Amino acid sequence: MEDIIYWAGENKIKLCMKLYDAKGKLLIPAISDSAKILMFLLEMMSAVKVGDFIQRGNEYIKPHPLIGIFPERSFCVDTEEQLAEFANTVFHGGGFPVSVDGLWELESSLFPYYDFDNPPLIGGVSEEMQMAAKIFEVLGMDVDPNAMLMIKSTSFKANPADSEGELGDYLFMADIQSKPIKLTLNNLYITRSQILNIYEHLLGDSMQKAISASHKPAKITVKQSTFAVALMKELGLTENDLKGSITDLRRKLVRVAPSAPVPDDDKSLIDWLRKGGVDR
Repeated sequence: MEDIIYWAGENKIKLCMKLYDAKGKLLIPAISDSAKILMFLLEMMSAVKVGDFIQRGNEYIKPHPLIGIFPERSFCVDTEEQLAEFANTVFHGGGFPVSVDGLWELESSLFPYYDFDNPPLIGGVSEEMQMAAKIFEVLGMDVDPNAMLMIKSTSFKANPADSEGELGDYLFMADIQSKPIKLTLNNLYITRSQILNIYEHLLGDSMQKAISASHKPAKITVKQSTFAVALMKELGLTENDLKGSITDLRRKLVRVAPSAPVPDDDKSLIDWLRKGGVDR
């Protein structure tokens, strides 16, 4: 696990965490035109099922089936003034207010100093930064109140799982959450594409060969197959059973020998039968 965390800190792989009703602001780097961003957000707000809207994608953004994005506010934009207020919120308020669910990629800056014994808290207020802010106050340093809030916060940024490019389609800027999130190993996930990335680019040749060798399929001989077919017949299965529907055959095998490891896939079972002398 140390290697996984190290690679994440080096930005060689992406680790994800599951978010539940996390609050923050949404930016949409995939759309550069301001008018199109507003239209996209208006469409998202009016969608009957917002989850489906995000997961199926559209002409600007690819489908993201592992996340959910839900508007935190509803805007009425029937007049120019209302549209101006909406645009001001989106472009000058740090993003569109949303809550998100699902699997989100975390930024690499969270992992270089990851402490396995004391995992970091994110989306809350850091004790260390609170102390730094207190020192600024005691010294009488002139610090903007909004900047002070940012100093105290352990906010974080996230992209949808398996995002492409540096910014991705969506960029979620988390606010301070009602309850800070502890970044334990139990709450970290790695997607199949990242596992493939590790195998192809980060493992040495010897490790790749060892993994490949351990996953070679077992070779079933004619003698083994003939013995398996004979056992099936001893259990009461007829020649017609063995030559008929493979699904029906599997059901009968499970019924007459419930503790036997009957193959889940049709190909393996058919291979046994043919090598065992059944004409299929």
